[in-house]
Amino acid sequence: MLAANYFSRMHALSQDPWGLRTRWHESRKRRITRAALPRRHYDAGFELGCSVGELGATLAPLCDSYLAWDRSRVARKAAARRLAHFAHARVECADARRRWPDATFDLIILSEIGYYFDEAELANIVARCRASLRSSGTLLGCHWRHRVDHCPLSGDRVQAIIGEVAGLRPWVRHVEDDFRLDVWCDADESVACDEGPL
Repeated sequence: MLAANYFSRMHALSQDPWGLRTRWHESRKRRITRAALPRRHYDAGFELGCSVGELGATLAPLCDSYLAWDRSRVARKAAARRLAHFAHARVECADARRRWPDATFDLIILSEIGYYFDEAELANIVARCRASLRSSGTLLGCHWRHRVDHCPLSGDRVQAIIGEVAGLRPWVRHVEDDFRLDVWCDADESVACDEGPL
């Protein structure tokens, strides 16, 4: 199990410990994440584990309100700076195992965070996500597929648990050697059908 201050230590040692701002892999993954979403606009987005706010900077413009959480106070400050020009975005320091927002969302993002939990913790968090997801909402999970030191779960196992517990319709499944991205929805119609006839 990770030490309680693991994320704070990582962010204290580096302003961008996972290279979210500098690596082409991360930039490309954010573009794929955006393209995988079935809707161009969301009322309320919620991101767990926002780190320095790069994914939030990609997804917040799609939402009327955007809430980003991270356990690390150092990361929260960095993410708040990154998202400062989005008046509708809020960044909080919070641990999803101990606290949950008193709100509902039509977009919830679990990106590169699931393998830091054990199976029971992750299942509980996904159940909370499902309960907080509005009708026809979107749940997105994206995780690294290589081994992550000191983590109890693989990225593939995380994605499987999210799908099993959420019980939503699989919408997108994108698998590469490095990461897997899945989108689940409660919607009935495809993107094209939802827009109406040509």
